[in-house]
Amino acid sequence: MSYPSAAVKSVLERTLGVSIFQEQVMQLAVVAAGFTPGEADKLRRHPPALLRDRLQAMRLLTAAQVAAARHRQRVRAAGIATCRQRPATASGVTFVTLEDETGTINVAVWRTTAEKYRRELLGATL
Repeated sequence: MSYPSAAVKSVLERTLGVSIFQEQVMQLAVVAAGFTPGEADKLRRHPPALLRDRLQAMRLLTAAQVAAARHRQRVRAAGIATCRQRPATASGVTFVTLEDETGTINVAVWRTTAEKYRRELLGATL
């Protein structure tokens, strides 16, 4: 196995060139990408946590805040879509699971809303 540098080799050699441990990712960020240890430590955080200040400014709630909301209270939230399902028995409803650093949110997206926001529903990224 060849490595681009001795520093990268020292991080990856024991796992045969594959980064499988979180600590390896952080070490690679330092030796290969020039991150400071503090910057590399941020890689441990859940991706929405890195955007939390911006999401709060947009008045988007965390999963924990949604869970604490009143019944039938209208809320807005953001997270990583970890699962999308559209069962044949659901009359066109799409079920989406969003995840952030505080937990998960189960969302039911009605057919008309899913059609209107199809591109965002299927292809949104951070």
